[in-house]
Amino acid sequence: MNTRKNTQAGFTLIELLVVISVLAAMAGIAVTAIDSYDGEARDQLARVEMNNIANAVYRFKQDTGYFPQEGVFNSTDSVAHDSNFDFLFSSPQSSNVDILPWQADVARGWNGPYLTTTSQQRLHFAEGAPLSSDCDLVSVDMTSTFIALEDTYERAREYSNTDNCFAIHNKGQWVPRAAAGMPYQYRLDYFEAGNPDCPAVTDNCIALISAGKDSIYNNGDDLVTILRKNG
Repeated sequence: MNTRKNTQAGFTLIELLVVISVLAAMAGIAVTAIDSYDGEARDQLARVEMNNIANAVYRFKQDTGYFPQEGVFNSTDSVAHDSNFDFLFSSPQSSNVDILPWQADVARGWNGPYLTTTSQQRLHFAEGAPLSSDCDLVSVDMTSTFIALEDTYERAREYSNTDNCFAIHNKGQWVPRAAAGMPYQYRLDYFEAGNPDCPAVTDNCIALISAGKDSIYNNGDDLVTILRKNG
């Protein structure tokens, strides 16, 4: 009678630990890659949106002859704030009178709105309410209201219900709990030492700015679209 020793090969504890370590390392690499791709996608989305805003500003300039908040538009009834984009949605006014209303016979004047309904569905209205210092809208006269465009990083953030910048999406409109979060900014005198086009206060630019992934302006990861060099 022949007997055959039936042995079944298996993993030793050390081999299992090695396999688990390799799998964990691979998972970590995959998560890092996904995070990197996600960050790149948000960058690209922000740049696409900033390009749309830039095109709207250029159309404003083409119709009126001036950039917003410049020339005849440098003194209006609008709230003076870098995140105020009222000028793309309603005709700038002074003492309730339109500045440069559209004149069809000469094809000159404000002929907006310059952004689409889709863009308007991503609006924040900063209204009279207490603000925390991290909302970057603390300098606004809070008896006033203006339109700010919320950037892609702010929409992607996770908020707590105690965050003064918390916002929810309701029937196509962004509704602030207290005020806008980190919106895009429009500046007539943008400069940054690391920017080759606008390196100094004496050599500045008109620019659109996203605070980037850290939601903090002028902190190294801002996304900037230059509309015009002033220097």
